[in-house]
Amino acid sequence: MGQKNGILKHTYKSGATYVGEFKRDLRHGKGTYKTTEGHCYQGEWKNDLRDGTGTFTYVQPSKDNPLVSSWAGSYEGEWKNNKKHGKGVYKYLNGDVYKGQWKNDKKSGKGLYKMSNGDTYKGEFKNNMFEGSNFCI
Repeated sequence: MGQKNGILKHTYKSGATYVGEFKRDLRHGKGTYKTTEGHCYQGEWKNDLRDGTGTFTYVQPSKDNPLVSSWAGSYEGEWKNNKKHGKGVYKYLNGDVYKGQWKNDKKSGKGLYKMSNGDTYKGEFKNNMFEGSNFCI
């Protein structure tokens, strides 16, 4: 059997699915990957890795029914080598929102973190941490 090329649907051994572009058996181009738990990435791929722009939606099982999942957060923005990298927005389950720079899957560079209670931090981030004391209340 030949290599996968073009737009196809593929189901992995884990039960996860991918619908989108393949190039030489690798996810390459635009596509949607969904895990058996319901997490979903929709966006660009390069050599089987999230790379370019895309949205990853996280889910969690319902406390009442583990067969039902609900939204648990999302990241929309730039990716590089399967990691959040570049500009992006992360929305947390608790209502917090971070909008800014990412580097190797971590908040790094200029950003705005707005907490669900209304507190806001605007300034520099390094390795997922606030850098400095620029809280705005």
